[in-house]
Amino acid sequence: MTARGEFERLGPDAYRGRMQMKGQMEGESVDMTMNFEGKKIRDCNYATESPEAQGQAMLAKTCESALTQSSPMAWQTFAGPNATCASYKPRYCSAMLAQSLTPAYIRSNDQIIKQAGAGHTGGDLSCVDILNVLYNNILHVSPATFTDQNRDRYVQSKGHSAEALYTVLADQGFFPLEELNTLGKYQSHFIGHPTRSVPGVEQNTGALGHGLAVAVGMALAAKLDGRSYRVFTLLGDGELDEGSNWEASLAASHYRLDNLTVIVDRNGLQITGPTESVNPLEPLAEKFCAFGYAVREVDGNDTQALMDVFSQTPFETGKPNLVLAHTLKGKGVSFMENSLKWHHRVPTDEEFEAAWRELDEALAQLEGS
Repeated sequence: MTARGEFERLGPDAYRGRMQMKGQMEGESVDMTMNFEGKKIRDCNYATESPEAQGQAMLAKTCESALTQSSPMAWQTFAGPNATCASYKPRYCSAMLAQSLTPAYIRSNDQIIKQAGAGHTGGDLSCVDILNVLYNNILHVSPATFTDQNRDRYVQSKGHSAEALYTVLADQGFFPLEELNTLGKYQSHFIGHPTRSVPGVEQNTGALGHGLAVAVGMALAAKLDGRSYRVFTLLGDGELDEGSNWEASLAASHYRLDNLTVIVDRNGLQITGPTESVNPLEPLAEKFCAFGYAVREVDGNDTQALMDVFSQTPFETGKPNLVLAHTLKGKGVSFMENSLKWHHRVPTDEEFEAAWRELDEALAQLEGS
């Protein structure tokens, strides 16, 4: 028996889904499609109710289980090893559920870096909560809608944190999870900086200071074309040494791009040292305000706080949005946190095992809370 599902959360207690099932069940051939939309998951008397009613109840419970875990990986686990996830795009995810995804993302991120023998571990971990909330709660984009002209756009200007982006895109169903294992291998599309060869990536990035200018162009195009899509871009704080960011900011303010949200991963460390020692940025919020942004500051590793601040955009009509996300480099693994050496470093076998023990403990605590 194989199953293929498409599920969407419409609200805290409302679901919509479709499931196709093919194969053999109790010696009989099965080929059917079931749809479900409703607000309550009801119990079903499987001994007396019709097969259609049983199917509806099963789909409802499958839908609830998949969306409660907020991950196509959870749906595959629930449905069995032969199940596949089609287009999965939740419209709502509670802060607790979003929080529970982060350790799983970090485990995947560290694993592919370990296998590849290269990666920007610290910067990946500082921004994974941001990517988690954007893709599971905020962005109106999915594998099924990626060619839609009205989709939201996301540009990862800090392209060296590609592993975190790849991990979240795989979880969203843009490509099979097992393709992550090809990171850094010959002829793989998954290299150290994102390119448009990877499904779900809007723009090649990695040359720092380019992503914001591209995002400004996308947001301006939306205004000129009368389209409703929004544009989000993530910058590293060390990246702000590049003057092109400030040139792009002048244009964003001039064209009143309130459909643009710029996120700064303010972890305070760049490759050569603390940002305030290399090239001081403070007072950073005031500088962005002076360039015409509507600025909000937030704990960038707090999923609830991120959900709250992103849901408030546009902060002011006619002004581009700037989210100054205060993060911790290496967040989620104690010995990687706030450590410059983890800007680009692969864990040893012992470090890898220690990191996974910490993440297992974090997941266990979340599941028990």
